[in-house]
Amino acid sequence: MVKIDFGTHQTITTGIITNNNGTFSITFIVSTQPAGDPFDPTNNNTPIPKYITATGSISPEQHTTQVFNILQRIKRVFPSSGVVGDFVTVEGDGFTKTEGDFAKIFFETTQVFQFNPEQNGFFQKTFQISAATAGTKGITVKNEMGGGYWEIKSTFVFEVKPKFSIKATTPRSGKVGSTITVKGTSFGSFTSNNAVRIDFGTNNTITTATPDSNGFFEITFAVDTQLSGSATITATQRGNILSDIYYIRGNITLINPPNGPIGQIVTLQGTGYGTSGETLKIDFGTQESITTSTITSSNGTFSITFVTNTQKAGARVVTIKGTPSGEEETTIFTITAKIYLVYPASGKYNTPVTVQGSGYEPGNSVDIRFGLDDPGQSIEGNSATTYGTFSGTSYTINEQRAGSTVITANDSISGDPWATTVFDIRPDISGLNPVSGTVGTTITIEGRGYHQEIIAIHFGTHQTITTVPALNVSVRGTFSYNFTVSQQQAGSTVITAIDQTGYYNTTVFVITGKITLISPISGRVGDYITVEGNGYQTGETIRIDFGTHKTITTVVASGNGTFSTSFKVNTQLGGTTQITAYGTGTGSEAKGIFIIISGSVGISPFYAAIRRRQRRRQIKK
Repeated sequence: MVKIDFGTHQTITTGIITNNNGTFSITFIVSTQPAGDPFDPTNNNTPIPKYITATGSISPEQHTTQVFNILQRIKRVFPSSGVVGDFVTVEGDGFTKTEGDFAKIFFETTQVFQFNPEQNGFFQKTFQISAATAGTKGITVKNEMGGGYWEIKSTFVFEVKPKFSIKATTPRSGKVGSTITVKGTSFGSFTSNNAVRIDFGTNNTITTATPDSNGFFEITFAVDTQLSGSATITATQRGNILSDIYYIRGNITLINPPNGPIGQIVTLQGTGYGTSGETLKIDFGTQESITTSTITSSNGTFSITFVTNTQKAGARVVTIKGTPSGEEETTIFTITAKIYLVYPASGKYNTPVTVQGSGYEPGNSVDIRFGLDDPGQSIEGNSATTYGTFSGTSYTINEQRAGSTVITANDSISGDPWATTVFDIRPDISGLNPVSGTVGTTITIEGRGYHQEIIAIHFGTHQTITTVPALNVSVRGTFSYNFTVSQQQAGSTVITAIDQTGYYNTTVFVITGKITLISPISGRVGDYITVEGNGYQTGETIRIDFGTHKTITTVVASGNGTFSTSFKVNTQLGGTTQITAYGTGTGSEAKGIFIIISGSVGISPFYAAIRRRQRRRQIKK
């Protein structure tokens, strides 16, 4: 029997000599051991070859010969392909392990690992692929021995493949308008004809990217308007086509307005829902399905309106649910307080006003403040209902100046929410004394609700018969002032009180007729009497009655309602006789007195002249 020793491996195999001439033939497999030890310094520090020793079991003869050189090698590289960031394992044997020796692994020209082989020359090491362009890459292991390198290049190659994905820090789903960052590795470095085209869903070439010298790129783009669901992101460069998936979600892009009272029309617009035919259901606060709509667009956009219903004040969730896409998105609409009814909208002092509102905290009382009133006054029945509404039974306008006056309704506990509206206070002529009279009568006029400024008084055809000084007007707009009736025609005469701001009110004073002159005041039958008066209608026929004589004469009133006429005393009993001036159009009637003096009919002219002088003296007295 022959024992075969190989290098450091004793008895790597045995064999039986089967012939008579002492020859043999034996096969064995090279075991794992260093390439050589020691090294030959005279031959570039190459390892000394291994010896194979054959020893006979019967004959002690040994024959040793140099027959084999163990070569360093890389046994395998796994995996054989991958992308930047993957881990690659390299196995090798035949390397030397002596003090001070080490080996290095190179990926192309970049050192990726340094190590000491095991005693038997074996190693297994793992490294991570860093930046590299796509293609076949060489892996080289170099063994430094005694200051030099014993180098072997792997017959194994590693294929670097391009990689494309959504960046890890970017969410993999989002709404239209969201940004997406994608990155690629090991693409071809940029030249004029190999930019990377990025497609997104239905959008071909949403952007392009320029790889660097290692084939790396990173680029950000915004999600454009598309349907909800999975959208493929594809990176294409020559023959390289890689993709990733992004999920487009529904989004409410507009709520206008974002707040408002009950009854507010609200517009909702959005993206990322289903295609034409998708049904949208809108829920608002406590009201499910306040409205529904059907999408008519092909890209998942919509615009829909609804009217806010009666709910308490505060933030309310608006939800849009799409069927069949299943997309659901929410936003917030804030219900604000509102005074939705003030009836009437304008009025003067002592006018009863009803105030109603919504958007308040249920159960809390609502304080009403009106113009100069502070703090607010409570109105019967003004606690907010379950739905946040209130109804004030009545509020009576007190003395305040004219104009748009703010009505405020606020929560009596928190002070919020609160709402305002305006009520137009109209001025009022609250008093006129007397309400009728003749020219020359003194009138007292009183008013409320004016501004604290000069107030002009117009009387019939007499513009600004007087003015009320601002000092005579109170803060709340009240005043009292006198003026005298000027000469105007009879009847209802409009009095206007107007302040400098332009607020005014009117009332009516009735001018009645008046006899202003009877001359003479006494006389005998046959004498002539002149009668004058005013306060009649222009063009009106005035009938003059004298004692028992109806219509002793007539006269037509002039342009300002005055008249003057004369007539002869007819035969009547002596004494006090009434003269009446009666307006046939207005019915205005004025009276006066004339004294008929009794006496002889045949008195001489001499005595008649004396008596006339006596009467004149009496009149002068």
